[in-house]
Amino acid sequence: MSTMGPMEYARKYWNLEFPIINDDNEIVRYESVRFAKYRLYQGWNPKKGGGPPPGQTELLSALNSYAYGFFKQNKRLELRVKNIWGSTVYLQFKTAAEMQKLLPRVAQAFSGKGSPEDVQLTLQLAARCGVAPNGLQRYCDELVDTQYPRLGLDCNGFVGNYLRYRNSETQWNFYDPVSSNTIINGDMGINSIVTKVAPEPVKSVDEMLAPRMHVLGMVDSAGRVIDGGFGAIGHIMITQAHNWGLQEALPPMPKQYLGQRYLMYSGVEATPAVGLSDFKYTILNIAKNGVATVWRDKVFGAINVKIYPVN
Repeated sequence: MSTMGPMEYARKYWNLEFPIINDDNEIVRYESVRFAKYRLYQGWNPKKGGGPPPGQTELLSALNSYAYGFFKQNKRLELRVKNIWGSTVYLQFKTAAEMQKLLPRVAQAFSGKGSPEDVQLTLQLAARCGVAPNGLQRYCDELVDTQYPRLGLDCNGFVGNYLRYRNSETQWNFYDPVSSNTIINGDMGINSIVTKVAPEPVKSVDEMLAPRMHVLGMVDSAGRVIDGGFGAIGHIMITQAHNWGLQEALPPMPKQYLGQRYLMYSGVEATPAVGLSDFKYTILNIAKNGVATVWRDKVFGAINVKIYPVN
């Protein structure tokens, strides 16, 4: 079994390459896309008249029309997806009923939950169905509601997918359910993810000195991890397995911390300010109840979290 780190997994989004296939199921070229924008969608809330995110219905409708023409001619719809381990997954569909199993995966990137393989499916089909006339990078990044792009990734979308697929023994399959109450995945709430990772958060910096991965879940004023969903917006981050040791705090960190030494970890997160990006986390303090104050370098700010070790 091979294991992939968070940074290596993030690069699978940053360096997407996939085939563009014509009506004869032939590869005509390959296209590269950097998939790195932050996309949050909470519009599913039925109490607020929610529905699918912008662009999702358009693509699925175009896909159904396109595929219907294929199946009417007794032709197969063929697709190719490269999984994160470098193997090509070949997909063939002969009927609309067979293709229906694919649609939940195709839709994931519209609400910030797609794996690298899911995103390849979405973009491959967007090109094939003609809904991206201005190119696939623009199709991903174009703003469609207030401040968010058509396609992207949110914080638990990245962390949940990484934790689900980080080991080679669990490889992507289009027919697997996109969400589950028992298996960590990109649709799972933040509190559910952290409690499945570890039953209790770390309670002191000493517990973090031995290098290993950690997930950091943002807490509310009462010290509870914010689950997200239809309520308050939470946040989740993940560190690499190695740390930078104890280092002196330097500007632009607030002056009360300057000149002191703190444990630093590198990590990855998807956040509104910079999208999917690498970060350096400085562990400023961990209280007895497990609430930690952590400085994040790229947004120049502190966040209160609970920190859970990943086995």
